[in-house]
Amino acid sequence: EAKLRSETFLQETVRDGIFLHTDGYYALAQRKYVYMYDQKGLELHCIRKSTFPTHLAFLPHHFLLVSITESGALTYVDVTSGEIISEIRTRMGRAVSMTQNPWNGCVHMAHTNGTVSLWSPTTTEPLARLLCHRGPLSALSIFPNGHYMATAGAADGTVKVWDLRTWRELESFSSFRPATSMDVSQRGLLALGMGPHVHVRRLTSGNADQTAAPYMKHMFGGRSVESVRFCPFEDILGVGHSHGFGSVLIPGAGEPIFDSRIANPFETTRQRRDREIRSLLDKLSPATIALDPSFIGTVDENPEERLKEIRAAARAANEERESKKREKKRARGRNKIAKKLRRKQKNVIDESTLKLREKLAQDKQQKRVTARAGVHSSTQKKIGALQRFYRKKS
Repeated sequence: EAKLRSETFLQETVRDGIFLHTDGYYALAQRKYVYMYDQKGLELHCIRKSTFPTHLAFLPHHFLLVSITESGALTYVDVTSGEIISEIRTRMGRAVSMTQNPWNGCVHMAHTNGTVSLWSPTTTEPLARLLCHRGPLSALSIFPNGHYMATAGAADGTVKVWDLRTWRELESFSSFRPATSMDVSQRGLLALGMGPHVHVRRLTSGNADQTAAPYMKHMFGGRSVESVRFCPFEDILGVGHSHGFGSVLIPGAGEPIFDSRIANPFETTRQRRDREIRSLLDKLSPATIALDPSFIGTVDENPEERLKEIRAAARAANEERESKKREKKRARGRNKIAKKLRRKQKNVIDESTLKLREKLAQDKQQKRVTARAGVHSSTQKKIGALQRFYRKKS
């Protein structure tokens, strides 16, 4: 039976909430800041750098709490020390939805322009951008294996499933209403929340039949579904709606066989403490977050050749960018053909240029030697300032 652990009256808006590495700690995106609490409801920490947060995500292997604000500022916070790891200005506006990929640790954000961007704390630019729909997105979800992603369009009412390894669309079907929330179970069932309706679909490897009926469906009369989430290792779907909370029984949703070394639903207090200590010892660095996590543990056989390839690619990109630049227009005769050719030949080094540079260097050196020795040429004639006004004697 459900047991109430704590109850706290915050007296302000809560936009999102998420559990941290254990169920004894959780974080809430409140009206102005992000707060962390323990299981008794005591405030542990307040993140004031993230103002007006809208969505939260937690990376369990890196112990990073990720928040996105209304202005599009992405913040990574280490929950073990409270230190801010990275602050990124996405410049993409407010995110519709945000979730983390359990396979590689990237954060997926859905935007109103129909794109999904993938982020890492080590870069200021997105790792990838995928145009999923021609209109704004309404929901986003990642499969438990991290290889597939489901997106829902707000304008066209379609739901698409994407392969994150090949960036290709696997399935697409239409819903009678745009899905405002979605979640994927451990066995691959996709739950959609659409107004008062909740549909559960069983996905296939090929193109889904758009006329096929959903696996299960339920209706909450007179209530608007806000969020749907599957309970791990259980055949239960939790539904949050405008009037409270409800649960629906979905056969075949939970994983019947579990690994107690990864997640044990029957763990004791001592086992929970041991698991927490092991996870802290195995904490990963933020530098391990990448699109392809298989690079960890590999060795670059020839790093010099790799550096040459990177430099050549950067040089080619710079040359292409420089070629596209238009030359500035200069006034007062500076834009004539002769001046343009002279400017282009300015940095050209040929044999005559080298000879001229050598001659100038030799003259400069000779002048230095002459000035130090104080020797002046006898042929050099001293001419005063008023010498030209004197008449020559006949």
